[in-house]
Amino acid sequence: MIGQRFPVFCPFSLFQFWLLLLFIFSTTILAVAPPSRAEQADSSLLPPTPEQIGIPGLLSQAQREDLEKALLELADALANLGNRVNTAEAAVTELGSLRKARIVGGLTWYLEAYHGILPWPSPVDKHQEEVQASLAGGSIPGVRQIASLKIDARLADSGFHLGLRNYGFWGVDGYSTASYGVATFPRDPLSIEELYATFPWRSGDLIIGRQYFTLGPLGLLSDLSPRVDEGLSFPLELVRLDLTAGAPAFRNTLAVGRLNTEYYPNTNYVYRSDEYAALRLEKALGSWTAGFNLLASGFEMEEGASLDLSGLVLNRRLVAEIAGYTRQHGERWGVGGVARWPLWDAPPGKLDLTIGTFPPDFDPHYSAISPGNSMRFLPGHTGYDLLLTRQLPGDWRFSLEHLGLYRRLGDGIPEPVSESEIGISRSLSTALHLSLQYRRFSGDDGTFGRFRTVLSYDF
Repeated sequence: MIGQRFPVFCPFSLFQFWLLLLFIFSTTILAVAPPSRAEQADSSLLPPTPEQIGIPGLLSQAQREDLEKALLELADALANLGNRVNTAEAAVTELGSLRKARIVGGLTWYLEAYHGILPWPSPVDKHQEEVQASLAGGSIPGVRQIASLKIDARLADSGFHLGLRNYGFWGVDGYSTASYGVATFPRDPLSIEELYATFPWRSGDLIIGRQYFTLGPLGLLSDLSPRVDEGLSFPLELVRLDLTAGAPAFRNTLAVGRLNTEYYPNTNYVYRSDEYAALRLEKALGSWTAGFNLLASGFEMEEGASLDLSGLVLNRRLVAEIAGYTRQHGERWGVGGVARWPLWDAPPGKLDLTIGTFPPDFDPHYSAISPGNSMRFLPGHTGYDLLLTRQLPGDWRFSLEHLGLYRRLGDGIPEPVSESEIGISRSLSTALHLSLQYRRFSGDDGTFGRFRTVLSYDF
């Protein structure tokens, strides 16, 4: 029929139509099949290498070898630099420790009393008759004190040493029975005992300043060690050169300086000085050591020469020295000698024997046989010294000494002299030490004894 409308049949809706187009597009245009194993193995399908696309700066084989070599050299350089840094740090640490000063010191008290008829001491006092009369009944106890303070500082291979000292009797300013046994200087102020610097010089040391000094192991010609019994010390202002050279080693010592020779009575004031010059040549001879000592100018024009020898005999060290001496050039020389050897040395005990002989005119001013020095012998003595030491239970130490001597004064007949001492000592702590001693003297000028208690504190 004309003019009649009929519905149009469409098998898809508009939504379904767009879904169909999307499916066709994804499967035909966008879909890419994954490559097969053969295709993956084909290098033509792999991404291009840098060499293929020509990126500049990439290394060839030769360049890579050069780079590896440079890296190894850099690693060695870094390791060497690390070692140098470690060495520098150790040196800085050591330098820091060397800059630190070492301070040590001590206080020593002596409580002494004499009994018997005491010989008159050598100094002349205006009250000598009164003092000598009082000495006939012994002495009252005397207390003396020695204080010391030492400072050592080192920087690299040089050093500095300062030693301060104070000595005196409690309540005593002049000679009295409370200061018996000390020939001079009952009291002195805090003073500079040592002051010197040490510098390296070739194969040895150069030591300049006020110092102690000993020629050889025994010091018959010159021994400047402190004289504890008298409370005296005689360090000298010296320029000392110690050298070691050669094999077997030569050890040479040269000392020149100035010393005080005259003091105003009972004071430390000096009004006369003298020059000092000494030389030591030492050489090792296998297990032995030989030395030659020359005192070219000593106290008031003294001169002297000596030979010393030290070595093992039956596994015990023997030390001996023979010396010639004159008070002044052109005068007669006196010849003396001493030897020391342990008769027995088996810990905890030891027995030392010292034998010596010295004419009356063998009296060097700074000798080991000067009064109060390390040896018990004096000018004019001939004899022996036996010293027994032994460690006891409870940290006690026992000592027993006996001297059998003959003393000749001038051209007179030798007179027998004997001394004996017994003592015990103990450390009360690491810093505090106690010693108890009794010594008996017997000779042509009297028989008397001395009690001594020593208390020392070290820090």
